[in-house]
Amino acid sequence: MMKHWKAFPGVGVIMFVAIIYLIFSFTYQPIETNAKQITADAEQAINKPIEQKEKAIMSGYDRGTSTDAYEMAKIFVLNTLKAPATAQFAPFNKRDIKTTPGLKWSISGYVDAQNGFGALIRSWFKVDMTYKGNGTYRVDDLRLSEQ
Repeated sequence: MMKHWKAFPGVGVIMFVAIIYLIFSFTYQPIETNAKQITADAEQAINKPIEQKEKAIMSGYDRGTSTDAYEMAKIFVLNTLKAPATAQFAPFNKRDIKTTPGLKWSISGYVDAQNGFGALIRSWFKVDMTYKGNGTYRVDDLRLSEQ
């Protein structure tokens, strides 16, 4: 039998090529189909973190942090001062930070800053704000009283 195959040396090569052709013909998918699937997968991957972030915010898991809330309150207070460059806020342990349902924050403390006449005045502030997600806050109420 071996002599018979030796008589036709090209038959083995032809069979090998035929087998490879059959394998590739059954596994080939048009490029357009793959591109559509890749595009759909990419859109899902892009939208998934946004949806998760929105769900986290709505469920209350992403409420912002007390440090971020205090820093934002300081910025809001600075915007109301006559001489914001002279402002010195209360030390970390001398302020009051409360969180309430509905992504609300209430920050209280004091700031020492110069008034319009250049005198250093201590003013007490209370900032009520709502966390909007992605590190942003909206001021609901800001009260500043000089003493």
